[in-house]
Amino acid sequence: MADGGGQVLFSSEAEAFIGELKQMNLASIGSEKWSLQRERLEKLSMQAVLNVSKNSDEFIKDYLISYNKLNLLIHELLVIDVWKRRVFPLLFKYSPSPTTSFPTYLVLYHETVLICLLEVVIFYQEVVECLDESVLDLLDYCYRKISQLIASCKEHRSNDDEAQKSDTSIKEELVRQKETIEFNVQMKCISIVHYITGHLKNFPLSVATRLLNTHDFPCMLVDLIQISPWTKNSSKGKTLKYEDGKWQEIEQSCNLKLVKVEGQVWLTLYQLLLGEHSQNKYEYTPFKKEHILKLRGYLTDPVIEQIPPLATLQHYLQQLSLMEPPPANTGLILEQAPVLYDGIMKEGEGKWNEFARKQSKILLEPDPEILKTQATRWVDQYSSGVLDTLIDGPPKCALCGSEATKRCSRCCSEWYCSRECQVKNWKKHKPSCDILYQSKSS
Repeated sequence: MADGGGQVLFSSEAEAFIGELKQMNLASIGSEKWSLQRERLEKLSMQAVLNVSKNSDEFIKDYLISYNKLNLLIHELLVIDVWKRRVFPLLFKYSPSPTTSFPTYLVLYHETVLICLLEVVIFYQEVVECLDESVLDLLDYCYRKISQLIASCKEHRSNDDEAQKSDTSIKEELVRQKETIEFNVQMKCISIVHYITGHLKNFPLSVATRLLNTHDFPCMLVDLIQISPWTKNSSKGKTLKYEDGKWQEIEQSCNLKLVKVEGQVWLTLYQLLLGEHSQNKYEYTPFKKEHILKLRGYLTDPVIEQIPPLATLQHYLQQLSLMEPPPANTGLILEQAPVLYDGIMKEGEGKWNEFARKQSKILLEPDPEILKTQATRWVDQYSSGVLDTLIDGPPKCALCGSEATKRCSRCCSEWYCSRECQVKNWKKHKPSCDILYQSKSS
């Protein structure tokens, strides 16, 4: 229940929602029961972000702890991740002529909702202390996402997508939306790894081992520093940096300023290589040593000025280059195996096509009345009061990404910088605009 002041949920509503959260499976995605929980989780995520931004009572975090629902959030995140990779590509096999993208987009976007909620709450020590072995599943998930980010950046460095095609099929639109969501999720994963690394003292030694040696996050983070996925050039030759969940144009004078996610990568490296609970646990090889030493070229004076503790890392790298690294002091560690992901994959084994066949009709060819109901709830959830509170900075044009001053008068959900952009984007925007307008008018 949103109000004009930007409140999404009252404390009592949030407690009721959290208390009723249930573990969902792959087969339930798109169902009425799943959709209701998806809506509730989205409201919980929005309210958690609002609480942090307003520095107010963080009751979402407290209720997640008291009702023991943190591990459930990780399970739901893994379910959507598996669905996106194994079921989503098969949907169009059973619905080659989809009528709408809206319900499928809500499923894809659900991953963003869950990762945002986890990012907000996992910052706190009391949350970390409530996580059991599911933290290993979360680390594996983050490892997969960041690996995919590195692989995609190495494959091609695409320019800014300002000039999106205005005439695309529903399938092409969903694929593009999936790619955008995937990038945003990957950036959130960097943040989550940073927070977990900062709380290593509260985890078993197996967590540090998984970070350092099973997945070799130090070398992976060096790759991120080299690739710098948070920076790109626009089609107009402008430098863009990823900050506050969106691409922003950077003035030349601010080009050396670190964005938040970049700073998190550096601090995570510092913690993994020199932190009290991880130092001397990294199993160096000649290749790893050579790779880690590549950081020296990126530890410039402007970087150290912005993050002073990195001067210690710079000194450590100088010493590392002159001597053989000491052997890792790992001892005998019985490493726990993550179980959530394996359970989800086992559930779907041999059933991917069955899930896609049933869910394609619900998501790509839904009943018009059900679609209208979904749109009505979505409009109510993203009321103007809430949006004004959540959006940081001026709105962006839906077509070109420039600062926007004009809003679609029918649905009030899209912004444009000019009449020209609005006209070019109308064919793509019209189906969702009609649904949203009808839902507001009814």
